[in-house]
Amino acid sequence: MKTSRTLVVVAVTALATLAACGDSTLEVEQTDVEEQISSGVAEKAGTTPEVSCPGDLTGEVGEEMRCSATVGSDAYGVSVKVTDVDGKDVDFSWLVDEEPGDAPS
Repeated sequence: MKTSRTLVVVAVTALATLAACGDSTLEVEQTDVEEQISSGVAEKAGTTPEVSCPGDLTGEVGEEMRCSATVGSDAYGVSVKVTDVDGKDVDFSWLVDEEPGDAPS
């Protein structure tokens, strides 16, 4: 009998308080995005994935990027989107794909 580990679909809104970069553009550091996704999945699904994002998340409403969350040999895509910016506070949501296989490489 084959068993597999799967992630439940998780949608979460996260808040990051940031300092502006030298050019006044707010960014959520890549490691902060990855850590928030990893801890959120662990809390909701009971397993801690290895999360990888392509870079920092620009703090502009509507900004999107794709990350990946890996559990065992299964890689899931994760959609990340900035939902609100208030001063130095950046809210973003993320959603893990229902099925593995569409994760960015």
